Amino acid sequence: GAWATILTAPLNGLFAGTNRTRVLLLTDAVALSINAAMDYLLIFGKWGFPEWGVAGAALASTLSLCAKFALLLFLSGYLRWRLPQSED
Repeated sequence: GAWATILTAPLNGLFAGTNRTRVLLLTDAVALSINAAMDYLLIFGKWGFPEWGVAGAALASTLSLCAKFALLLFLSGYLRWRLPQSED
């Protein structure tokens, strides 16, 4: 799952550098929600999911990082990137 973190870092820099921090807040909130839900399902084996304990927690973290990367990648192509106009 480290590849998702490595590929997400430049996208985080893109949004932070262009002062679009709400996008980062949104994607982190979505990733956190996915991680919490998948942790519950995979650690304790609820709703037909296997009970994997610590391995389930690792898988949930990896899945949430992949979802964050996919969401940031989608938003980077979806949003318009116009530079601010100078006031000269």
